[in-house]
Amino acid sequence: MDSLKRLCTGTAFILLLLSALPATSQAAEKKAPPWYDIEIVLFSMPDRGSSEQWPVDPGKPGTEGTVTLASFKQLPPRDWRLAAEDNALNRSKGRYRTLAHLAWRQPVRSRKRAKPIYVRSKKTLADGFPALEGSIRISVGRYLHVDLDLLLRDRMQTASVDTADFQAYRFIAHRRMRSGETHYIDHPRIGALVRIEKAPQADTPIKDDPVDTVNGE
Repeated sequence: MDSLKRLCTGTAFILLLLSALPATSQAAEKKAPPWYDIEIVLFSMPDRGSSEQWPVDPGKPGTEGTVTLASFKQLPPRDWRLAAEDNALNRSKGRYRTLAHLAWRQPVRSRKRAKPIYVRSKKTLADGFPALEGSIRISVGRYLHVDLDLLLRDRMQTASVDTADFQAYRFIAHRRMRSGETHYIDHPRIGALVRIEKAPQADTPIKDDPVDTVNGE
């Protein structure tokens, strides 16, 4: 009789333990995500890829579900880590053309939950088309992950200055990296320098969810 009572007690304890697992998992899911400082320099390489055949319409990165870069804290130039590399690109006498130097702080979530960020260059072509636009998604698992989906528009040599005739180049890439590393992601016509570092704990904002979305979504 005593052994049966001990068995029932042990079974009840195991069932109680198992019933608590979903709650524990749910609590872990709600744990605040880590904050990182992300810096990316995007540039074109006009002299490369001229001998390749490019599709007339490579498609355009989607904006549905993206958030804008304005959702996050922008890092001032004094905190940039890729300023020297950007300056070197600008001194290349046209071999490289910096299109965007972006630096911001954000909470980084799992690949399943991370939202892509819509970006565009300040430089535009005729009719207001941005020279570069697309999305950047930063996520974390065992490693940090960077996903790029960008579209470069380059005015065709035969086009006049006031027309919107351009060749488009699609740049889709993924890179796995660690905090504190600088990575170069290559494409025949586009380059990206990416650096991600853990944000100082004392400087991380309390609010961690972006509220500004593209197209009001």
